[in-house]
Amino acid sequence: MAEADVDLGVLSDHLAATRLGSAKYVTDLALAQADGYQVITPMMPDMGVHYLNPAITDFDPGRPPILVYVPTPGGPQLGALEWVLPEESAEPPLPGATYGEFPAACHFVDGTFEPRNGEANCAPTSSETGAAFAFWHGRLITMHVWLWFHNLDGLFAGMNPLVDPFNAEA
Repeated sequence: MAEADVDLGVLSDHLAATRLGSAKYVTDLALAQADGYQVITPMMPDMGVHYLNPAITDFDPGRPPILVYVPTPGGPQLGALEWVLPEESAEPPLPGATYGEFPAACHFVDGTFEPRNGEANCAPTSSETGAAFAFWHGRLITMHVWLWFHNLDGLFAGMNPLVDPFNAEA
């Protein structure tokens, strides 16, 4: 979709709902965890630490299923919001958004993960840390919105080059 074709009214409404729905989590990771978000990745380069609320299964701009926290000198700060979708559609649910993908993977309770095709291929513990197996998922289509942490690559970029350089000074 060309930028000129984006329905700015719809996008503005969705982003306003997203901001209202996630504002309480910006500097309160403990609240996000109390509300059901659990770690699913360790610190990922140019991204942050991902927390998933498995109870959120549909697209709702006000309830993102994944919160991406960026470590800062003042503690974790919400940087991006992410939705996982079963498939890529011609028109993203957020006008102008772009898609990414995450491979099929085994996730462990400490946030480590190992790409694997099929849950039967998951070990009972992480080969990296020894943490217990938590869940497996197939290939996912993702959609990021860097609503709370500036991204030079754009609002909808999957990665953020400011995350690592910023954290190098933390």
